[in-house]
Amino acid sequence: MTLLIVDDEYYCVENLKNKLDWSDFGFSNVLCAYSMMQAQDLFEKNRIDVMICDVEMPHGSGLELLRWVREQNFDAECIFLTCYARFDYASAALKLGSSDYLLKPVEKEALIQSLSHVLIRIQQKEAEQVNELHARYWQKSESLRAAQFWLNVIHGNILSEHDDLTAASHDMHLSGNPINEHYLSVLLSCKQDSRLPVWKPELFEYALKNILDEVLMYCDKAPTIITVSHNEYFVLIPCPENEKAKAHHNVLKAYKACCHIMPGQFRFYIDAQCCDAESVAGRYRLLSDYMQEDIGAQSSLHELNASDLHRPENAEPVIAAVKEYIKSHLQEDLSRNDIAQAVFLSPDYLSHIFHEKTGKSLTGYITDKRIQKAEKLLAKGNMSIRDIAIACGFQNISYFSRQFKACTGKTPQEYSKTGV
Repeated sequence: MTLLIVDDEYYCVENLKNKLDWSDFGFSNVLCAYSMMQAQDLFEKNRIDVMICDVEMPHGSGLELLRWVREQNFDAECIFLTCYARFDYASAALKLGSSDYLLKPVEKEALIQSLSHVLIRIQQKEAEQVNELHARYWQKSESLRAAQFWLNVIHGNILSEHDDLTAASHDMHLSGNPINEHYLSVLLSCKQDSRLPVWKPELFEYALKNILDEVLMYCDKAPTIITVSHNEYFVLIPCPENEKAKAHHNVLKAYKACCHIMPGQFRFYIDAQCCDAESVAGRYRLLSDYMQEDIGAQSSLHELNASDLHRPENAEPVIAAVKEYIKSHLQEDLSRNDIAQAVFLSPDYLSHIFHEKTGKSLTGYITDKRIQKAEKLLAKGNMSIRDIAIACGFQNISYFSRQFKACTGKTPQEYSKTGV
């Protein structure tokens, strides 16, 4: 460690320098300065661990020096010496993070006691730094270990049984409880577009994983990105089934970000439902089989090829997502294309399975929900009919009135007066 003694009086500096055997306290280097400017120069050329500094000095006080040290982010402990027991000095020293404040002439025992406290603080900071480095290491390696774990699972090297998964996750020191999570899985293939400037493969993968990591982060839980093969990635997003629509939306954002930022062609295949850990391998095989069959589909920089993943037998989660989307967007100008894009289906296929499973057309269902909302607002009686129409997604008041009467047998005005 390095000690810096700062005082404008030469004999005070020499007295302090010779008062103790500084090597007994772990100091291998003792530097001296006689002004703020000299001290600043030494800070810029050396790593200073502890500074013992006079408060009252011409051309820059000890308080000004410590303030400069803090502004420059030099990590040094400070003990102040002064001839005056002034509260304003002590208060300012404390605010600047000084370790101690001693009166001149300082007694040897008082200096030793103060140094002991300083050394304890230094040891605590060093321990914190070591712990922080360990935490960063494990945090950085966590994603790599998780990816390797799931790669072993989808390749069958780890059996998809609860006990086997649990034992393997413990062996690989995975934090949290990944076996009890539910996941939305996405398989994607990508290749660089030869018509655009080509990135180095490692840069391309780095950029892709950064986009996926940032956009697919869900409730402070990062996605696990598994490199299956060259330009093929399997992504697991921690997500309960009832939050799947939000996760789907994030996948769409990630797809658009990749297309906008990176010089490549992307095909994203998103699972129709969330699954537990024991089902991950099976869901990967389903997506992989589809991707292999889909070799004729040429994706472009702006297309998402995932619509055919949703088969009729898996329609219930999709219908629930559609209803939730409609409910949260009633005030907007809803179109079949918007809804289809939100749940990754083709508009024709969405209309088909929605009618098959609900007995209603999309347009009819949206109208029913808007009229139901209008009935509730009219019953409250605290909004104008014009505002209610807009709140329910009708921009044309005449059209709202016709639709309302067709559904309820009354105009909005009549309904509002009767209250039924």
